[in-house]
Order: sequence, then C-alpha cells, then structure tokens
Amino acid sequence: RTVTAIEWSEKYRTGLPDIDKDHERLFALVNELHRRAETGANEGDLRKVMEDLLEYVAYHFSREESLLQSIGYSDFDDHATAHKALEKHLTSYVDRFSADPESFDTQDFVSFLVDWLDKHIMVVDMAYLKSFQHFRVRV
Repeated sequence: RTVTAIEWSEKYRTGLPDIDKDHERLFALVNELHRRAETGANEGDLRKVMEDLLEYVAYHFSREESLLQSIGYSDFDDHATAHKALEKHLTSYVDRFSADPESFDTQDFVSFLVDWLDKHIMVVDMAYLKSFQHFRVRV
C-alpha cells in the first residue's frame, strides 16, 4: 500500500470541471513525487516528476487565469500575483535540486506542496466561486 502525501476529497471540489480535473492531476503529481522519494528513486526520476509538476502548474495557472479573466473576477490581479509567487518558489526548489540533488530534501518540498495545495484551493480558489455563481446567475 502506497502512502499518499495528500488525498483528494470532495472538500477540494470547486464544481468547475476543468479546474477540478487540474487540481486532481496536481494531487497525483505531488503524490508521485512523494512515492518516488519514499522508494529511493534516482535523480533522473525525481527530476522528471518535478519538471512535469512545474509544467502542469504553469498550464493550470494559465487556464485558471483565463477563466477568471473571462468573468471579470475582481481579485484577478491578486490571484495572478499569488500564482507568479508560487511559480518562482517552485522553480527555486527545482533549481536547488538541480544544483545539489544529494542534499536536497525532497520531503520538505513535498510538505511545501501539500500545504500550498490545501491552502490555495481551500482559501484562494474557493474565494472565486462566488463570482462564478454570480456570473452564472447574470447570464
């Protein structure tokens, strides 16, 4: 039985199918990184999952920001700024891994990702749902 770092549950569901699908994929990537670190995967395997994660985060943020712009979300700038800050943070972790894989603490990175995913979805993403509900009512 594989232990997961973060379990997808209904509490994370936004009701926006594309966003939920993206979030589930991010959970899967974080869990894959956790699993590989726990099973002693080699540097190349860990790097591949980290690169996949960075790539998918960029894709998700772009998709989410397009959606938020399409409804004229009032806190769009703050949301996009939070995305940029996270992308920089993720990139700095991956850069540290690249510079010195032997001393890189992969589980610290996984813990950061779990904490970020939980808080970002439950607080920041849930905040825009009212705007979607309002937008749907107006249409």
